[in-house]
Amino acid sequence: MSLRVHILDTGYCLASEHHVMRGGRRRTMACHALVALLYHPRQGWLLWDTGYAPQMLTATRRWPFRLYRWFTPLALDPAEAVVAQIARFGLRAHTSPPS
Repeated sequence: MSLRVHILDTGYCLASEHHVMRGGRRRTMACHALVALLYHPRQGWLLWDTGYAPQMLTATRRWPFRLYRWFTPLALDPAEAVVAQIARFGLRAHTSPPS
């Protein structure tokens, strides 16, 4: 029995390399939002981070959050959202009502 790790890509934003890496060039690069889906043989499933979701487009429509999309344009596909991808593993998302 060992830990299983699945890396999921949930989309990306575009950013200037020199803003992301020391010594980076002045060119645009894709910064992928990766998620780790872990399976522990005794403890079960764990999701490390949630990546991007299609709701990010809605959440960044209005000021001041719109700045995020201006400076780091998003490339999101609903099929890449975590809630869609975990179905491959026989999982589904639980949502809690707001408290």
